[in-house]
Amino acid sequence: MLQHSTRVALLPLLILAAAVLTALVVTSPLYLSVISFSFFFVGIFSVLGYFRPYSGLMIWLCCVPWLSLTKWTGAMVIEEFDLALWGYVLGLVLHLFRHGLPGPLMNLQWHRGIAVIMLLAFGWQLMALIKGYHLLPANEAVYFTNYEDQGGPLRIGKALFSALCFYFCCRYLSADWPRFQRALIVGFALGALAVMLGCLFERWHFTGLLNLTTDYRTTAWFWEMHTGGATLDAYLALSLPFIMLGLMNAKTQVDKVLFVLLLCLFGYVALTTFSRGVYLAAFIVAGLFVSLQYTRLKAAGRQLLPENKQRLFAMLAVAILAITGGLWLFPYGGYRVLLAISGLVLLVFTFVAVSDTFERSFAATGFAAAVIVAAALFWLAGVGKPVYGFYALCWLASAGLLYLRCLRGGSKLVDALLAFCFMALALLTTAICWYWSDYRLTSAQLPGLLLLPLVLAVTFLPFGHTEKMPTALSFALWAAVSGVVIVLAMFFNSSYVDSRFSTTDKDLQGRFEHWDKAIQAMPAKNDIWLGSGVGRFVPLNRERGDIDDQVAVLSLLPLQQGNALYLKSGSHIHGYGEVFRITQQIARPVGNIALQLNLRHNSDIKLLAEICDKQLLYHGKCSRGSLTVKGASDGVGQYSIQFADNPFSSAITDSLTSKTFSLAISNRDTEMVLESLQLADSLQANLLSNSNFSEQMRHWFFSSDRHHMPYHVKGLWPMQLFEMGLIGLLLWSGLTAVVLMQQWFSKTHYSQTGSTVALALLGVLLVGLFDSVIDGGRMAMLYFALLLLSASIRPHRLT
Repeated sequence: MLQHSTRVALLPLLILAAAVLTALVVTSPLYLSVISFSFFFVGIFSVLGYFRPYSGLMIWLCCVPWLSLTKWTGAMVIEEFDLALWGYVLGLVLHLFRHGLPGPLMNLQWHRGIAVIMLLAFGWQLMALIKGYHLLPANEAVYFTNYEDQGGPLRIGKALFSALCFYFCCRYLSADWPRFQRALIVGFALGALAVMLGCLFERWHFTGLLNLTTDYRTTAWFWEMHTGGATLDAYLALSLPFIMLGLMNAKTQVDKVLFVLLLCLFGYVALTTFSRGVYLAAFIVAGLFVSLQYTRLKAAGRQLLPENKQRLFAMLAVAILAITGGLWLFPYGGYRVLLAISGLVLLVFTFVAVSDTFERSFAATGFAAAVIVAAALFWLAGVGKPVYGFYALCWLASAGLLYLRCLRGGSKLVDALLAFCFMALALLTTAICWYWSDYRLTSAQLPGLLLLPLVLAVTFLPFGHTEKMPTALSFALWAAVSGVVIVLAMFFNSSYVDSRFSTTDKDLQGRFEHWDKAIQAMPAKNDIWLGSGVGRFVPLNRERGDIDDQVAVLSLLPLQQGNALYLKSGSHIHGYGEVFRITQQIARPVGNIALQLNLRHNSDIKLLAEICDKQLLYHGKCSRGSLTVKGASDGVGQYSIQFADNPFSSAITDSLTSKTFSLAISNRDTEMVLESLQLADSLQANLLSNSNFSEQMRHWFFSSDRHHMPYHVKGLWPMQLFEMGLIGLLLWSGLTAVVLMQQWFSKTHYSQTGSTVALALLGVLLVGLFDSVIDGGRMAMLYFALLLLSASIRPHRLT
């Protein structure tokens, strides 16, 4: 039980948490008169916070990347993950009020100098929030109206408050350090898994998993990328060190395998973002993680490599052969042959790391038998699609025999069978390459094909008497080899990657020009020192920016009965990807589709209506309709747009995924007032919710796919300069530098978790060099939270 004084101290926190939650639940856009999802989120996480605080923290961290329904609800200020967090805080306060602390608070402690800088930086951030909120027009609702009202400062202010709530939880849960550390690692790892599954589904549904030549960037569950940005990139970068730490600390083989698979999945998702920021961040973060762990283990006197390095040299030889063969064969066999080579290399690495040398005569017999069987099968049936199934069966058989050999030792029969399976895998990899290239084997492929059986020559090397190596090292080297060969193959053979990187200089110059415009948009002379305030970039850029590059205007107009939507298109070039679209998620339409509109306009207007199979930015199948009207309307005009076709079938994927309806003005600098619209299919049902805007902008969202620079300052430090001035930028930069130095550069003190959290923070900062990473609530909250943790996790003396 808690002492009476501690109860009194916790009581105001309990009252505050309950009051904030009550106000937020009532105003949440998901609030219903009978059943409320808001109450559900608050209730379930309050229960977790009270009964299972560590599990609750882990589950909430897992939910952060996807528990935000803004794309469906239109709410951008208060999101579902906020309600979950504040419900968890309420439950945790009740838990502490009832049971007390699990132990002394020794693991999160502040150095006085860092605490002073932190208070100054957060205080300056608060002043910028208040300034932006005071100078912007009122936000009419919790739903999105535009980026020019008080919703912008509220989103970042809410993120700051959420980060403090999260840190409050960590502060007390860290008393049981092993459980807290595991909750943190597993929570971020599961969050990364949720993101990766979203990316996998998106790529499978829209491009195919192995199509890496299409101009398609995944967005997963991050609605913040609707105006460009790098929210997905930043989350991937911050999650990588937690995945690597989880692999390093895994206690069982099952845990190691799961983290290895997660790391491989991370590699695929990171590659398919086609983001130079992710590539840079992943390379630097992973390199620093390995360097820091090596330094720590060396300082602790750990022997990291065996004294006899024959096994290591054998694995390096396999790595060189695999990389060379993969690059040689990729133009003919694509990513399928790379995956086949990767599977073979993993087994060979494991064999070299933990097994004794083959019985050479029996291994040679197994190799020869595999060649004879493969030749006979080719002569009888040729090479067809079943080769993939044969490869999978052979790989599983090899893994089982290898496990049996490690468990019980080698035998003549096991050696012969394992050698047979190894050679069969090499030959099946050749067959996959042959099949995928439409049976066009040429002399140019022959050297690459000969390298695959050569990989198996290392199994005859006399390393059986040497010290065995940890399987974690073989897995790490395998992951590195697989990543290197896939990255090199992409850069040397993908036309899209080549074209994207060829524009780096041009994009960099565009960033510099964009930052110059941001500084020029600052209205007062002293703003360069004090900042212009959070959330004011869009209106100031409209007022002081280039008149030929203005973004669209979106606002609600009050009517005697309900509201109308005022929409003015931008003055910039209107290509298909640049038009400003108001959007809404709808159910799959059935049969013929028609759109009825009631609107007013004062000039010629061209409207584009679409229903697309769309995640957020890039679309799949679409049905389109258009309308062109000359002159101005006399009062409210009634118009109809007939969609050309309905490509959405009753297939499972079409039924499970929602469709995106969008409406846009496709000519430049044109305005209209939209009073209502109705989208009907053959069932004569209106597929749109809140179609007359009587509930403000509930259910409505927007997208500006390829013209997003005027919506935010692209870059963390330029954004801080604009919002908080040079003083704020220096405070935050100084704080970040001191925090990173504390965690990384002490020769006598080290915290494994602290350095990992600091690496996660570095990942966000690296992506933020040239992209907007904290103009949305989620990443802003994680950025503040990682900074708080990095600054206060106490490094321990190395022993």
